[in-house]
Amino acid sequence: ANFTSEKDESWFARNFTPSEIEYCRGQPNPAASFAGKWSAKEAVLKSLSSLAASSAQSLGQIPSNILQGPGAPLIDIEIVSPPGGGAPQVTLHGQAERWNRYLNLASIQLSISHTGSHALSLAMARSHPVNTIMQTRAAMQSVRSVADLNAMVKGNEAGSK
Repeated sequence: ANFTSEKDESWFARNFTPSEIEYCRGQPNPAASFAGKWSAKEAVLKSLSSLAASSAQSLGQIPSNILQGPGAPLIDIEIVSPPGGGAPQVTLHGQAERWNRYLNLASIQLSISHTGSHALSLAMARSHPVNTIMQTRAAMQSVRSVADLNAMVKGNEAGSK
C-alpha cells in the first residue's frame, strides 16, 4: 500500500515515532510493518490498562480512563525492532513513561506476527511486587491486538470528512 496523502502523513505522524516511520517504510512490505507496530502499540496499551485495573487494590485508585479512547497517545509507545532481529522491544515516552513509573513495571514482553496488511500482537506487562505479600503474585496482564492498516487509514479518512 502506498499512503502518501497529506491526511495519511498526518495520521502516521500522530501515531508513530519518526524512527518507526523510517523503519517501516524501509521494509519490503511497509503496510505489514505499520500494521504490526500499530497492533503492538494497541496490545501494549491494553496490557497496561489491564494491569492498572488489576493493580488498583495494591496501588490505590488508578484513573481508569488514562489508557483508553482516541486520546490515548500511541506515539508515546515506541516499538523498536532490534538491528540483528529478535523480539521487538518497547520504549515508553511521555505519558506512557509516567504510567510505567506509576505501575512499577518490571517488563513488557511483546510478540508481533504479520502477513500482508494484517497483523497480530501479544503484549504482556508485569509489575514489580509492591510488598512482600505481592512477591508471590506479581501482576501480569497479556492482551492481543489485531490490526488492518488499510482499514485504519480508511477509517481516518471517513472520520475527517
